[in-house]
Amino acid sequence: AIVAAVQNYLAIEALPVLKETSALFPNPSFNLAKIAGGQVINQVPDKCTFSLDIRYLPGQNPDEIVEMIRSAAKGATVTVDYVGAPVEVEADNGFVKQLMASTELETGRSARLFGQDGSADTRFYAALDIPAVEFGPTGANHHGPDEYVEVESLEQYKRILKHFIQNIAKNEEERG
Repeated sequence: AIVAAVQNYLAIEALPVLKETSALFPNPSFNLAKIAGGQVINQVPDKCTFSLDIRYLPGQNPDEIVEMIRSAAKGATVTVDYVGAPVEVEADNGFVKQLMASTELETGRSARLFGQDGSADTRFYAALDIPAVEFGPTGANHHGPDEYVEVESLEQYKRILKHFIQNIAKNEEERG
C-alpha cells in the first residue's frame, strides 16, 4: 500500500497543471503534508493515506485539478477537505498603484508585486470582490521558523500607510 501511494504521489506531482505559471507565481504550491501507513515493521501494510496541500493559481479550475488527480492516482480514493480560491488583484488597480507610490516615496526604492503561497485575511475581502494585498514591515520567514520583523522598519511602515491613506482621501475629495 505504501509503494502504491508513493507511485500515486509521483504521478500527481508530475501533472502539467502543477508546473503552470502566472504573472506573480512561478507555479502552484504543492505540498505532501501528511502520510500514514503500516502498523508494525514486520507486516505488509494494507493501507496508506496521504494528504496534499495544493494552492492553485488564479485562473486554474480546482474541479479540473481534482479530476486530473483522480486520473493520475490509479485505484485511490480522492477526497477534498477544503477549497479556497486564490487572491488576485490587478497591478493597475488604483489602490495598488497608490500603495506602491507611497512605498516608493517613503523607501526611495522601487516597489514590486509578487505572489505568495499561503492563506491570509485577504481571501475574505476577495470573496466580497474587495481588492486586497498583503503588505507589511520588513522581515523574513513569514509564518515559518525564525519569523521576525525588523523593528526599525515599523516606523517606515507607519509612514507609508499614513501617506497612502492621506492620498486616498485626497483623491476621493478631488473626484467627489
